[in-house]
Amino acid sequence: MDEGKVAVQIRQRLAALQSAWNRADVSAVISEYDTSFFAVVESNCHQERAQYLDQARQSLSGTDCYRIDLDVNAVRSLGPEHAMANGCVRASPVSGNVETARFFTVIYKRMDGEWKLIYAHT
Repeated sequence: MDEGKVAVQIRQRLAALQSAWNRADVSAVISEYDTSFFAVVESNCHQERAQYLDQARQSLSGTDCYRIDLDVNAVRSLGPEHAMANGCVRASPVSGNVETARFFTVIYKRMDGEWKLIYAHT
């Protein structure tokens, strides 16, 4: 597949994820992830999909929920079925507390014609 086309598609998926998160649409957020999803959070805390998504549900519905802004630096095709993106995610608590920023790397896999998140590292 064309590298430019892959980049556009992955950027669209990340934009959909950001939009769903900022609407607090838990179902839409979860639909972006494959069932094999694995995360590495804060460089040392490995989380399985269930743990990660439970934390996301709490973040979206709790009193300390926050909005995210994904600034994608680069998208790279890793073959016909995989792609990687990296950039910076900024989280702004709705309560108005201090914004945080972290670098991220995500890996997508094309499954049944759709790109799904299978790995994330912040």
